[in-house]
Amino acid sequence: MAIYKSKKFKESDLDHSLLDGLKGIEIGGMMNFPEIFETGILPENRTNEALISDGLCGWAICMAGQNPTKNFGAGMLIIAEKVGTATPDGLCKLADEIIKNRKDHAGN
Repeated sequence: MAIYKSKKFKESDLDHSLLDGLKGIEIGGMMNFPEIFETGILPENRTNEALISDGLCGWAICMAGQNPTKNFGAGMLIIAEKVGTATPDGLCKLADEIIKNRKDHAGN
């Protein structure tokens, strides 16, 4: 079984003590960027939730050490424009909602 070495994160003795010897599927080599990052075009009928998921997936693949695709930046901009976070007002509104939600549920 191939051992994956992250280009972004340092190794940890704790990681090795917990994970060494586990058997399973190696997912690192099977990671594929969502279509939007390959084409730079918004897929038809893609919901905001699915686009956010695509963005997180693309970000995670890059954090795992894979190089971004040629259209990665364009794909992220398309996602941001579609879900309303591309403008400062949209981002501020989203941040305000998250902060309010945290305050409303603090201590629960």
